[in-house]
Amino acid sequence: MKITIIYPPYSEEAPKNQPNISEVAKNYGIYPSVTLGYVAAIMEQQGHKVQFIDANALSLSREEVIRQIKSFSPDMLAFTITTYIFHQTIEYISHIKEQTHLPILAGGVHVELYPKETMHYKAIDYAIMGEADEALPDFLDAYEKGRDLSTVQSLVYRDKGGNVIVNPLRPLVQDISKTPFPARHLMPNDRYYSFISQRKNFTGLISSRGCPFRCIYCEQGSKKFRFRDAKNVVDEFEECYDKHGVREIDIFDSSFTINKQRVLDICKEIIERKIDISWSIRSRVDCINEEMMRAIKKAGCMRVYYGVESGNSIILRTLSKETDLDKIRDT
Repeated sequence: MKITIIYPPYSEEAPKNQPNISEVAKNYGIYPSVTLGYVAAIMEQQGHKVQFIDANALSLSREEVIRQIKSFSPDMLAFTITTYIFHQTIEYISHIKEQTHLPILAGGVHVELYPKETMHYKAIDYAIMGEADEALPDFLDAYEKGRDLSTVQSLVYRDKGGNVIVNPLRPLVQDISKTPFPARHLMPNDRYYSFISQRKNFTGLISSRGCPFRCIYCEQGSKKFRFRDAKNVVDEFEECYDKHGVREIDIFDSSFTINKQRVLDICKEIIERKIDISWSIRSRVDCINEEMMRAIKKAGCMRVYYGVESGNSIILRTLSKETDLDKIRDT
């Protein structure tokens, strides 16, 4: 099939629940949707032809997006939905649906949390809950061949009577090193930057999923922690450098430093391959030490974003952060 993936703009209107002051929101940066990049790669691996429209990075109007869709003539449109800009995204999807009359597939954490509520909006025809690695190919195969959709795990859809059907959730993928790298050849990599990035091209990278900690505000803590092996991660670094001109990477793992030996192995691989990429990580203050800091610095890591969350010990306990103020200061 031919499938168009669309990443809508953030800035057409301010989200109703915008938590940032306006200057922060305006200068935050333009990040690639790594998750949609994975979706595109999975689709291509299955043999589908994919159009990727990053309307956010390219500042495309709705009319321009619709023109690109019609010129590609796809069989289906795909979106990701987040809680943060849910209503804004639904309104955008509804407009595109009215203009193209194409079936809409949605995914994202919000869909898994609220499948029936998400499908309440008639613009969405199908939704995938949870991880797309295996569920997405299964659905596309069933859709294309007219198979019974009730057999597709993690799928949410409507039956002939219009009732929302939520199929059982597929088990988590165990070996995430087998997932193809995001389809960055479809993305405008020269447009991406963060508020603090210094080099171009810039991109994001995900080297693990889930988290062994259980902070009460984060969806990652509900997922089993799984990580890609060091060689696989650095292979993606190398592909980014050689094929997409990437010179800075922001690693979006909930905490990159949970497995110390993997961190050291990744650093060793980057140094041995002489990959000149600057990179950033996220870490907890209790999952990093001086040996790891020296290793990542030597391998090109420029900054660490620490999840401190609060300077108040009562709040830290309430959040189930499992750390204390002395450890924050020491780190």
